[in-house]
Amino acid sequence: MDIYFGLVGIILGAYLFVEGYRRIFKLFSLIGAGSGYYFVGLFEPVLVDLLPTLVTEHMLLAGFVVGGVVAYNLARMAEASIVTLGPPMVVLLGYDFLRVEKDIDMLDYVERIPEFPNISSETLQGIFFLITTFLTMVFKMYLWRLVPVLISAGISGVLLVTGANTIRTGNLPESGYDLEFAVIAIMTVCSAAAQGYHIKKSEDDIINSDPEITRLRARGEAVREQQRLKEEFPLIRCPLCSKEASHEVINRKFREGRSEVLVKCLSQNQFDEVCKHVHTVQEFTSD
Repeated sequence: MDIYFGLVGIILGAYLFVEGYRRIFKLFSLIGAGSGYYFVGLFEPVLVDLLPTLVTEHMLLAGFVVGGVVAYNLARMAEASIVTLGPPMVVLLGYDFLRVEKDIDMLDYVERIPEFPNISSETLQGIFFLITTFLTMVFKMYLWRLVPVLISAGISGVLLVTGANTIRTGNLPESGYDLEFAVIAIMTVCSAAAQGYHIKKSEDDIINSDPEITRLRARGEAVREQQRLKEEFPLIRCPLCSKEASHEVINRKFREGRSEVLVKCLSQNQFDEVCKHVHTVQEFTSD
């Protein structure tokens, strides 16, 4: 039986390895739905006497649906709690760690900050409050993207390593000391990196599939190519105004060892009028 649990762990770990940031809440919903289905069936003799007949006829289905919905909402609540409480808890725990483990009290350093002559204490507190609020909003913006990745990567690493060890040894780990934390950490980092690459690739695919962005990119490439051709083309004499001036390249047709270039004269007369005469010149390339 332990081997089957190990196999299930490997399957679920592989399921979360690359696209876990999308699938983690689906997995929680599926587990919750299965738990609801199981517990409703377990307590069915008791629930039959308490619930109406219409509900008892579809009790297992209702337990499956309710369990999935409850598990999904609990997972979202946990994500929101981590995102909201994460930055303050990091500050508090970091302060306690420095004070207890390193004997460094940050309040001693705060007291050494000199008083500003033109800024009152209330104004300075307001400035610090605005800065803290801004940083908290910035952290939350990134945490909404990072939390699903980190949670799914951690679960994937634990399931893959524990499942593989269970199949190898034939027994589930009896305690936390039996877990190989170094290997789990490596698999977690690999899963997080794979998910980050997949997120970036998905966003690039969405951007590249946008027809407006594709049109703007093509237009930009055409402008850059036209600028390049213009910069590379030498000064030539225009047959209409007989001036040696710069020309704008309109089109270029390549042939064997040479190319026919359609150009427009950009010379100006004494009244600042542009010639704009279009003519064709031969361009030869040397090997």
